[in-house]
Amino acid sequence: MAVYLSAIIAFSVLILATDVWFYVKMKKHGVRPWLRKAWFLPGILFILTFIYLRYSIIHNESFQYLSRVTWIFVAFALLYTPKILYILFYYLNYAFNKIFRRQGRVFRFVGVGFALIFTIIFVYGVFVTRDAFYLKEQVIEVEGLPEGFDGYRIALFADFHLGNWDRRYGIMKPIATMINQSNPDIIVFAGDMVNNYHQETYGWEPYFRQLSSRKGNFAVLGNHDYGDYTQWKSATAKEQNFEQIKKNIRDMGFRLLLNEHV
Repeated sequence: MAVYLSAIIAFSVLILATDVWFYVKMKKHGVRPWLRKAWFLPGILFILTFIYLRYSIIHNESFQYLSRVTWIFVAFALLYTPKILYILFYYLNYAFNKIFRRQGRVFRFVGVGFALIFTIIFVYGVFVTRDAFYLKEQVIEVEGLPEGFDGYRIALFADFHLGNWDRRYGIMKPIATMINQSNPDIIVFAGDMVNNYHQETYGWEPYFRQLSSRKGNFAVLGNHDYGDYTQWKSATAKEQNFEQIKKNIRDMGFRLLLNEHV
């Protein structure tokens, strides 16, 4: 876990450097002392949280717990990325003024604009378009393809990462409707059904069984389906988890292809 420890140190330095920079600017502009001190509170909470996660994640195999950890990093990105963007443009403005001997603030205003744009896009992406699924049709021309495959329709989707949805089964209904209405000859799931744990699939089986095609539904494994992105108590526990994931994917109505073709 040396990598995680290095990440904690890097994040802590980034947080403190950012907050100290704004603290100095606020002091210069006469912001009240209690407000300047309160400015450090979110950063300190993030640092303490990251330190806590360093030890708690190792001993917690709950996919729902890890899903909530993701939201902590979302909050961190939402709070600190705009600050960092503004600082970068502040010094870009400083360099521009030094080089061209000016006293303008245009890049500072651009920095504010970029920070606002990032915040709007980020919030929109996380809270609005997260459930905005759509179907994209792509015509693929293959030279020498047998005539029997002319017009053959393959519905391909992937990277569901079920643990991220926290058992919100209802999201599967519009997906199944879109796929079924496309009248596919076959349906292919191209991997990453879960983040790490077989428990992520529980309850989803009947919803995936709504997927309908003329020739069958197939699936392959993705890198996350092997459970490599977490700490296991033993190699046996990891293998049991992997075998259960494969079984659960089959229970969803897929023929799971393991180094094979049909």
